[in-house]
Amino acid sequence: MNEHDQFIYDRRVDEAVRQWLEKSTSNVAKWGLQDVGTMLLATQEELAEVVEEADPHLQPSEFGLKAGLKEIERLGFNIRDVHENIYEDEDGNPVDDPPSFEFDPYEDDLDRIEDELADTAALLIQIQAAIVRAREQ
Repeated sequence: MNEHDQFIYDRRVDEAVRQWLEKSTSNVAKWGLQDVGTMLLATQEELAEVVEEADPHLQPSEFGLKAGLKEIERLGFNIRDVHENIYEDEDGNPVDDPPSFEFDPYEDDLDRIEDELADTAALLIQIQAAIVRAREQ
């Protein structure tokens, strides 16, 4: 990749990250500051939706890989059903005083959680970069 192509790639990925920050701000405005457990469940739900959209276009070299993706999708949609019944009213709006998870880890646990979160964020950026490359082909 030459310098110009690298610049375009970086700019498109940066734009995606900026849009993600805006979406996060919008989510907080709608749902408030949510607890970690709820956000982890919501993340699994969103991951299932990504898998659902990408699945027809993935050609894994081994059957087990495809089965693993289908399991992510199944679990995420089960979580969505529970999430919608607990956290949303009939119109999809947040309910008042939803249940939450207690989150009180030790300091070294926070470090490990942050490390795993950084790994996850890096993978999301790499997926976005793959989408950018696919658009360019």
